[in-house]
Amino acid sequence: MNRRLSTAALLLMLLTGCKQTYLTLHFQEEVGNPQQARIVPYFAEAITQMAAGIGIEPDAIGLEMDRMDDKTLHISLDSSVPEPQRQRLQALFSEIVEARAAATFEAVLEIAPQTGRYTTPEYRKRAMALPRRFSLALEPVKYADVLFHYSMEELISGKLAATGTPNEAFCQYQATLQAPGMPFSQMGSKAGSGTGDYNVYLEWKDSKREPAQYLFGNITFANPTLNQMLFDNRIQLSAIKTSWGTRADRRADRVGFSVGSLGLQYHEDGEISPLQHIGFMGRCEGMAMALGRPFTFYIGRSMDRLISVELAPPSA
Repeated sequence: MNRRLSTAALLLMLLTGCKQTYLTLHFQEEVGNPQQARIVPYFAEAITQMAAGIGIEPDAIGLEMDRMDDKTLHISLDSSVPEPQRQRLQALFSEIVEARAAATFEAVLEIAPQTGRYTTPEYRKRAMALPRRFSLALEPVKYADVLFHYSMEELISGKLAATGTPNEAFCQYQATLQAPGMPFSQMGSKAGSGTGDYNVYLEWKDSKREPAQYLFGNITFANPTLNQMLFDNRIQLSAIKTSWGTRADRRADRVGFSVGSLGLQYHEDGEISPLQHIGFMGRCEGMAMALGRPFTFYIGRSMDRLISVELAPPSA
């Protein structure tokens, strides 16, 4: 009787196929809940659609959350799926990982101190002694914030009003600038710069008590997509100081990428409530994702958050 059941089960497997783990995917963000064995619907649908695009039927692919890691899931394939399709599926995921590894926010800043606006001849002399080229080792974007542009007059007027100061707000994602960075405290960018023109202006001051000096330069990203976004005014740049009181000099330690406008919003000294911030973050994430790569490698929910793919060992 047992032999008959075993034979019947084997025959059924041969006729309908059986699924075995083929690939393991590791993501930067959570893709499900291991305790509930539940996968975020977006990832289940996206992976199934990718497989369908190369001819793998939905009932021939299975997805399973890793039992320990909420950023890892396993893909199983029916034994009827031929090897060329298996290899193509693996290649689709590997292409994402390779593109992510090649993406970078690093840049080179070249300054033109002769174009500067200085308060004294001594400052001009010191500016001319600055290096002309700075390699900016920028980590991928990580921190999100809401940025306001306002004048001191607007700020004072807002303090007198019960509602705060109304100004245009911008979504900004920030990338940490590794040492030695650049000796500038602020930066602004200009779109559509042509040959011989400058696409950034810089504020330079050695200490908090010294007057600000201004000069111009060009920033060029290693990633040509970012250069085009800057040229097209789809992103704007700024420099951020996260530790005013502790840094001996006035160097910025982050570079901000403004990815879109939130329209007119009220604030107090550039600050908004935590509830407002949470509400804006969803809109900011959508703006960043609309820009595409390289932002989608680090922001939002997409298959671009895939960081590695492993081929399962052959079953015994």
